[in-house]
Amino acid sequence: MKKIIKSICFLALSLMVLSCSKDDSATDINKNLEEASSVQSSVSAKKFVDSNEKLDIQIDQTDPEFAKKFSDTEVAKLKAAVYRFYSTVEVKDGIYSTTLERADQINISKDLFKLFKNNLDHMNQNINKQRAQAGKVTVQQVTPEYLESLLK
Repeated sequence: MKKIIKSICFLALSLMVLSCSKDDSATDINKNLEEASSVQSSVSAKKFVDSNEKLDIQIDQTDPEFAKKFSDTEVAKLKAAVYRFYSTVEVKDGIYSTTLERADQINISKDLFKLFKNNLDHMNQNINKQRAQAGKVTVQQVTPEYLESLLK
């Protein structure tokens, strides 16, 4: 489950923040983010965002090609879940922050919520690590354009 969420969650943002990181796990996360975010679907994620249906996608953490094996509906549901979570994320005091505390606040499964939250925490750890090494790190906001790209 870890790889797909980390593959979709923060394509643009984490690539910018972590691109200079020497942490191999951060590099893997970014690679998976880019790959899963680029998977196209004939089903619109907007349909699931608007319906507020509870979203739960089963993800094989061991398969690097997981997103390519998803049905169009599963891809759309995953992008909708990413949209729901990351539309609550903002940059506060130089790190990513969300007011969400529970999965039911945005109607996604506990597993997806935990994965998104862990991804956010991991990015913040890497931001702080980069800041300690380089002194200054520019953290990109979650933009409306990024969120809109998930709905296509």
